[in-house]
Amino acid sequence: MLYEPEIKTVVLPAADYCRDYRDPAQFIEYCKVCPRYHHLWCCPPFDFDTTEALAGYRYAYIVGVRATVNPALRELITDPVTIGEMAELITKDCRRFIDPVILALEQQSPGALAFYGGRCYLCEYCARLTGKPCRHPDRMRSSLESYGFDVARTTEELLGFELEWSNERLPGRLSFIGAVFTREPLTL
Repeated sequence: MLYEPEIKTVVLPAADYCRDYRDPAQFIEYCKVCPRYHHLWCCPPFDFDTTEALAGYRYAYIVGVRATVNPALRELITDPVTIGEMAELITKDCRRFIDPVILALEQQSPGALAFYGGRCYLCEYCARLTGKPCRHPDRMRSSLESYGFDVARTTEELLGFELEWSNERLPGRLSFIGAVFTREPLTL
């Protein structure tokens, strides 16, 4: 087994989450230096105001996934390129299971707004690169960071998942978060 997943969910008032963990002016600057900026439909710049898009939601359901990497795998992989590829493979594998859960939660509440734990993986190449509309608008979702949320603080403070960084080997744990914003409470 490559990793052991752990899933944790936290619910809080959306207004509190926006007030305490969101700074769109700060995080758009991080987005602007990302190579995905203006290249994926799930990423900024958007043709709408993200603050207005979040208005009216009462609840924020934060879903965190922490993948504890197999120690033998961490010892085996030491090349920086392979480390990055393995981290991406583990993330994609976890997302295959968690993204449908997030969409199912979104579908429980009419008008809900879901966020994936990172970028969209639905297409090999995003249609935005050729100026065409998204091929999967029914399943594509943005990330919390693309709307200005501090996912590092969210992960550590709300979910209790300590973030691990390493340039020399695969981290012992990889974490990412998604969310669903609703106007009415969900049944979990």
